[in-house]
Amino acid sequence: MQVNFQQKFLLFASASLATVITSFNNFCLANTMEVKPSPEKGLNHEKQEVIKNNEFEFTALTPDEPIVLPEEGKSVSINIGFRIANKSSHAKRFLLYQIRPIFLDEKQQVISPPLACARPRPFLTALPPRLLGPGENLVVLDQSSWLSRRQGELYITYMTNDVEECEFRGFKAGRYSVLINYDTLSSNVRLSAKDRENLWTGNIRSNPGSLILVEKP
Repeated sequence: MQVNFQQKFLLFASASLATVITSFNNFCLANTMEVKPSPEKGLNHEKQEVIKNNEFEFTALTPDEPIVLPEEGKSVSINIGFRIANKSSHAKRFLLYQIRPIFLDEKQQVISPPLACARPRPFLTALPPRLLGPGENLVVLDQSSWLSRRQGELYITYMTNDVEECEFRGFKAGRYSVLINYDTLSSNVRLSAKDRENLWTGNIRSNPGSLILVEKP
């Protein structure tokens, strides 16, 4: 299945998280989600702990309502993302080219992904480094993930680039945890000297958000 990322990847930035103030090319102009004053509607983040790193906060964003398991041969979309909040007095640039979800089962065991999931996500290199000023927040929503049922087995799939899929298997009704791994160290993307100015570098993993899967009533 090929997904048009210009319709599936949303990026918001604002000082108050109440107004969309910027966009990159067509990545914000998604037909799959109406852009409203509050771009985080439907995502659970208020009760989640944040990871603080050098005066920046990283929070996982997951659906705030249970996801009803699809019927055989059907699929439903899942919104997964993260928020970066600049609590410092200085600006930093952030790269978004490698974002990976990590799923944990009810026993907090990692659901192992295929090797393809370890690779960078090339389509994000189309986004220039985002400069995040003091007091600003960056919200990234990835709508390229979906839950499907095939031959009685449940899969969560997300796209690693324009045509490649990464599947996690073995899901059933229950509560799962989702962590977002944000890595700016392992990619070999070449950047100009200007893009490297004030660049935040590191590998950070958010605290887990909840993903609840339920059977259809």
